[in-house]
Amino acid sequence: MPNKYKKWLLAALIMGMFGVPVINAENAANPCLNPVKFQEVPEGKPLELVRDGVGQALIVVAKENLKNNGMINKAAKELNSHIKLATGADLPILGDDSPIPEGKLLILLGDSQLSKQKGITAEGLAPEGFRVKTFENGIAIIGSPAVSAVSGSDKGVLFGVYDLLERYLGIRWYYPGPDGTVIPQTKNLLISPTQYTDSPVQSLRTSLGGWDPSGSSPQAANELSLRYRSGRSTPININCHTPTKFNIHFKEHPECFELNLSGKREAGMPCYGNPKTADLFVEDLENFYSKGVKTPWEHGGGLWGPPNDKVISISPPDKGIACNCEYCKKLFDADASRIGRASKIVAEYVARVAREVKKRWPEKLVYYLPYANYTLPPEGFVLPDNVVVCICLMYGVNHKEALVAKDYDKTIMDWRKATGGRKVFLWEYPCWPTEDTYLPFQYPHAMQKFLQRHRDDIDGTGLCGGGFPAQTPTLYCWYRLMWNPDFNVDAALKEYIDLMYGLAKEPMRDILTMLTDRWENIQWKTPLSSWHVSPTQIHEETMPLKETLQLKELLKKARDLAGSDTVERRRVDFFGSAIEQFIKESNDYHDGTGLAELKILKVGDDPVLDGKLDDNCWKDAEKHSFKMGYDQKNPVPPQGTTVQAVWTDKGVTFGFQMAEPEMDKLKANCTARDSDVYGDDCIEIFLDVAGNRSSYYQVVVNSLGTVFDRSSDKEAEWNSKGIKTAAFKGKDYWSLEVYLPFSDFADGQSVKIGSLWYGNFMRSRYVGGWQLQRWNTLYKQSNLDFSSFGKLKFVE
Repeated sequence: MPNKYKKWLLAALIMGMFGVPVINAENAANPCLNPVKFQEVPEGKPLELVRDGVGQALIVVAKENLKNNGMINKAAKELNSHIKLATGADLPILGDDSPIPEGKLLILLGDSQLSKQKGITAEGLAPEGFRVKTFENGIAIIGSPAVSAVSGSDKGVLFGVYDLLERYLGIRWYYPGPDGTVIPQTKNLLISPTQYTDSPVQSLRTSLGGWDPSGSSPQAANELSLRYRSGRSTPININCHTPTKFNIHFKEHPECFELNLSGKREAGMPCYGNPKTADLFVEDLENFYSKGVKTPWEHGGGLWGPPNDKVISISPPDKGIACNCEYCKKLFDADASRIGRASKIVAEYVARVAREVKKRWPEKLVYYLPYANYTLPPEGFVLPDNVVVCICLMYGVNHKEALVAKDYDKTIMDWRKATGGRKVFLWEYPCWPTEDTYLPFQYPHAMQKFLQRHRDDIDGTGLCGGGFPAQTPTLYCWYRLMWNPDFNVDAALKEYIDLMYGLAKEPMRDILTMLTDRWENIQWKTPLSSWHVSPTQIHEETMPLKETLQLKELLKKARDLAGSDTVERRRVDFFGSAIEQFIKESNDYHDGTGLAELKILKVGDDPVLDGKLDDNCWKDAEKHSFKMGYDQKNPVPPQGTTVQAVWTDKGVTFGFQMAEPEMDKLKANCTARDSDVYGDDCIEIFLDVAGNRSSYYQVVVNSLGTVFDRSSDKEAEWNSKGIKTAAFKGKDYWSLEVYLPFSDFADGQSVKIGSLWYGNFMRSRYVGGWQLQRWNTLYKQSNLDFSSFGKLKFVE
């Protein structure tokens, strides 16, 4: 053994005899943490930073960092507060111009006079990386310099502090709040000589909002994102649906906006096939850079996705491309995949803009977000070399499905080819398919395999939605994997259970294993056609009743073992709340409890469509009331809604009546087919005529009788050819009749007595603020919730 190891090993053995915990380089290589790069161990003895609850060290930062609110100042405060929480010791924070008391050990954070004297620098560190290195009388944590013009890229020191707290004090942050945090208690902190570095594989790792529905404060969620190592060292910043006010051009250039089936132009949606549209956007850019005109990007009192000195963003509004102008019709590919039919339309637009950007601002990049029906790259299409793409993975977090994984792999590689070999960014959807089921499924191994396959292809990831408690601990693992795909998932999950659940750890381990194994290892019999997962796939394949009852029993056992008033019990209850929601969902599926069934009455003739609902047939048809869509405590709407339905051999007619005491305030702006009807007071109809609860037809009608319709297969391209609507406005209500011929449904023409459809109905009310009502509701965020689809039974 080299002499330099003998010195500190002897000291470590002596201290171990007196009960002082020692962490050396070997057990600092904790398999539960990110694998760092250990380097040659410096000379020196173990550093006793805290002894018997008393601090033996000072935290030192450059004097300018002591006086600002930057990342190094935050790192110092985080280190101080967590050491105090773990040991009781309060380590002073000083500037590097302060006198150092004799005999005190030093913890140097960031570049300072003292770190330079010790010869410890950031040389060789990748962006957001850090170096931890001991010296004779202390330890230094140095971070890589900030990347020019990338705000927040100076987090290396902060990430180094978090690594030290995890590696040497055993602190863990699993979800927001104190119960999601593990801080082992000790009176001593001793670190053996060490030197290691680390840096992220992906240059961007971030949440895109909505990832924490657990009720914690925004501050707690923000703190957790940093402790998860959320960060960015690239000029690319993931954003969407920008510019927001391109409609400033509508009056002078209506030809640059989407042409709907009624022959009218839609001010809310540009026409991306018309070359003039790209020219107008370039003019907006010229005005932005030369005159400071920001109008096209104004949103909510600020700016949304505006250009900057590095990047120009292109992302159409949040809907598929459905323009019927001659330009778009030539480029639209009706035979392509549903997520690629409009790809050439938008790709041509992006290419035209990018070429102009390269001429005028050669130093700038063009960021493009492929999404909806333009997600795939057009075959053989090559974009200019200044384009960077961020791909929306439109099948959600169903990476475990072999066909989905194959599709994702091909999409990523095809976009790399289309951009000259550039790495891609990803917009991931942890919210999909969580909007279809309460099952708290876990998928850390599926994500690891995916990220390991594409280690050299992905430059950054944004996570949209999802959150706690349902995706604990997958989200914890996912952020670790974005930092380094070789993170040991199994070791981390074992440690998570051991640290969090005390006496209840074994049943909680069984729960986590079941939720992970059954999600990751069971391939569904029916391939996915979108991100939506059917109740059949969830409740009959992934988690049948037998396994659901096992989950229920394991949860009860965990609660019994955790005790009644312990932190372990609160943690069990936190995750258990997600399991309980799923158990109720399972009961509703298997027993039919809680979901209404609407009997559709066969009649001799279709009712006269005048919206009045005064035909005799309506007197005989059963009437169902709506519930509040989200309010479980107050489910009865103050302004009620009812639905009825009748049928003949030719089609089905739905009748709705909506109480409205303020009829003069009814919102009714849309008059064109397939315009944003859902933004008015309206009725929304979802029909699953095949009965598989994985495909749907959607019809939205406002109080003017205006229609928006689409299907899961063809999206906005599907239109009911035979739909008829009629609305009537009374003194304190409005009513609506909607007729749909069976011939409009390719999979539902053979309707007879006893036939069964599934579906749901919603009312959006905008008087006095938005209110949502549903015929059936499980209180999920999305209206498109197959598990809430009730039975629609055709009867005599």
